[in-house]
Amino acid sequence: MENTDDVRSALIVGAGIAGLTAASALAGRGWLVEVAEVSTEGATVGWGLSLTGPSLRALDQLGLADQCLTARIWHAHDHHTPTRMER
Repeated sequence: MENTDDVRSALIVGAGIAGLTAASALAGRGWLVEVAEVSTEGATVGWGLSLTGPSLRALDQLGLADQCLTARIWHAHDHHTPTRMER
């Protein structure tokens, strides 16, 4: 990963939910970020995310809440509809 004197860089080891969140947060603040993952299947296979109030606020601070709500995948037995939280 190349770096200039005025750009901070980070190597994130692990592409799980924590690693990708850290990478997104740093990149959003102007960091040059590289993510390393050893799994050939991808670390995000087989996980779930419950979007509660605190989760949505954290995603909103990262600029990802609207994208997550738009791209949601609901189980067939879910009958509730998410709403955009008020600021």
